Amino acid sequence: MSSVIGSMASSLQFYIDQHPFPTLLTVAAVLNLLWYYLVVDRRPLVYGGRGGLKDYLLTHCPVLSQSYRPTIWAWHYHGTTIIRALFQQCIPIEFDREIVTLPDGGELALDWSKQKKDDSAMLQHKPVMLIVPGITGDSSLNYVSHFVHDGLYQGYHCVVFNHRGMANMPLKSPRLVAVTNEDIEAVLDVIQTRYPLVPIVAIGVSLGSMILTKYLNSAGSESKINACVAFSACWNIEDTIPTLEGVWINRKVYVETLVDGLKDIVQKNAAIISQNPNVDISRVLRTRRLSDFNKEMTVPTWGFESVQQYHRQCSIDTQLSDIQVPYLAVSSMDDPFAPAHTIPILEFESNPNTVLLLTRHGGHFGFIEGVYPRGRSWMNKIVSQFLVAMKTKQGQQ
Repeated sequence: MSSVIGSMASSLQFYIDQHPFPTLLTVAAVLNLLWYYLVVDRRPLVYGGRGGLKDYLLTHCPVLSQSYRPTIWAWHYHGTTIIRALFQQCIPIEFDREIVTLPDGGELALDWSKQKKDDSAMLQHKPVMLIVPGITGDSSLNYVSHFVHDGLYQGYHCVVFNHRGMANMPLKSPRLVAVTNEDIEAVLDVIQTRYPLVPIVAIGVSLGSMILTKYLNSAGSESKINACVAFSACWNIEDTIPTLEGVWINRKVYVETLVDGLKDIVQKNAAIISQNPNVDISRVLRTRRLSDFNKEMTVPTWGFESVQQYHRQCSIDTQLSDIQVPYLAVSSMDDPFAPAHTIPILEFESNPNTVLLLTRHGGHFGFIEGVYPRGRSWMNKIVSQFLVAMKTKQGQQ
């Protein structure tokens, strides 16, 4: 027996010596599988006040009780974030555009999902699904198209909120997007004027989630939004910036890419932005960090005293207590834009109208799943089930 074992060991050693690279790949694959099934494949944690929205969603949204299984070869936060952004297919959606004039003279575009001509009368009774993308997002992005598809399938009339300067819209005032209530309130007035009898369900992503959360907390019982799902919000910018900008790979992959997108809009609209004497275009275009961009562009154009003041007022970790409508937040512990220590779990447990769905993995609104993650993501399961649950809840009231 010992001679047989010795012979097998010698053969294995010979194979390893002759094929070191395939051997390393095999070992890495086995270790990845072990780690995945022992650590990664887990049910999300669900936080919320007892007897409130948490109990209702656990009954009506099965996805909250099921394991989230990220793509096995891309479960790390860089993988989930980047793969979803680059490789998820975009569903062709036709839109009708509406231009909204804002209080400061600026403009933004609302893109409404096209409807059949014979559906025009029915629109007065269809619930509206409002999608607010991330900081440089618009209606052309893949994840937005999937959300619109989900909404249409569930019988909602969908509209995408395109931030200032996005979706091929020129700036009409020297301001880009910021986490304030001004733009979202103007948009909600337009929607409610057009469709006064229907509920509005909002879906936010990243900065869009921050805008919606801030609005819902400040509006309280007067909110024109009837329910909300907020994906991958940055809960506390002051605590996040050092982690995000202080880690080299996060700064290069995420921050500088984001800032480059914002600077591109500034460059295209330099003439109108230059009308603000407090903005130095050359200094804005030299920024490489989000905190510096906010200091040179966001702070002077929105009238904040300092970048610290702006970051404090748009941090939403303490802006949950007055939310009076169903609010589901979805966050990941490995989101580089929302470090785990900034997630306000106690705030969710103190307000029965709010629920936090917290995963171990998922990155920054990545949440991909399946071996070939080109189609719907885990986010779409959540949105679809939430939309159905809100229709059911509305019918019970």
